[in-house]
Amino acid sequence: MANILSSKNDHILIDADKMDLFEEIRGDLPEIINEYYKKTQYSLMDITLFVTVSQSVQKLRLTKEQSCDLLQKVISAAVRLKNTDAVYILFMADQMYHIAVCSNDTEVFFDSGIEVADSCSLSEISHKIKLKYQKQLSKK
Repeated sequence: MANILSSKNDHILIDADKMDLFEEIRGDLPEIINEYYKKTQYSLMDITLFVTVSQSVQKLRLTKEQSCDLLQKVISAAVRLKNTDAVYILFMADQMYHIAVCSNDTEVFFDSGIEVADSCSLSEISHKIKLKYQKQLSKK
């Protein structure tokens, strides 16, 4: 089990047609992901971010339009992230949702005009995915 949780497995690639395997990515999100990303494979980092956004969408009951907007915004975070040792923050400013991703050891302070709507540890989400899908991920 320690092997599946190791950071070397963060470079696992998952075929796009296997997205339905991840039941945490719900509703319209798989279709929206394929529409916006147009990839043949996704990294474990991508999957972690998709699961995280999906949880926010479910928790906050966001519309399809808001979901699309968040997925487009998370693209810029995904390309810059090197590992899952980070915190995801979904916040609202000027009636719009925005995403911030910062390293675990960075404190983020928002002014009173910013409302934090959701937050979570990406490493915790990644570990849960690795544990739940270890059989499927180890076949790669």
